[in-house]
Order: sequence, then structure tokens, then C-alpha cells
Amino acid sequence: MAVNLGQTLIVFFFSTLPKGDVSAALYKFEMDKDHTGSTNPDHRDATVEEILHTINDVGHARVYPWAFKVDEDGEYRSMLANAMDVARGGFFTEIPSQSYQK
Repeated sequence: MAVNLGQTLIVFFFSTLPKGDVSAALYKFEMDKDHTGSTNPDHRDATVEEILHTINDVGHARVYPWAFKVDEDGEYRSMLANAMDVARGGFFTEIPSQSYQK
């Protein structure tokens, strides 16, 4: 958990992780100890989400890359990425000005 760390230090931390190591950023302002795991906008807690990112990166994506691999460069498209594109109406590198059609 990054507490009161400057952005430069956080970037340094993630850029110096050994190859194959994984970490998820969880900031103090993202946690609500009274509503752990809540997705309620008034009491959102990102702890479970960040733990699941780590589990997916070191577990699911390594065992089943064809289904779950996350490639932020867009060179590799997993089944999950393709399904998400269909659900949201396409692949976007920027937030579209209009929301998707239901």
C-alpha cells in the first residue's frame, strides 16, 4: 500500500520490479475499512479489486493466456479482451465522447 508516496517514487517502484513480478497499487484514499470490498460510490473500497488484479496477473493469465492475458499494448487480444470489446461496443484507446448503446 502506498501511503503518502510521491508519484515519482511510485513510478520508480513499479519500473524496478523484477521481470515476472507483479504488484497492484492500492492507495489509502481507495480504502474504506468500514465497507471492505464495497462498490457503492459513497463507500467504495478498491481492496478486493486490486487483489483480484494480482491474482489474475500471476494466476489466470499465466496459466490460460489465450483467455485472460492482459496486454496493454494491444498486440495480443485474449478472449476476455475480445468479449469486453463486444460488451462495450468496440475497442477504445481513449474514452469515447458517447456511451455505448444497450
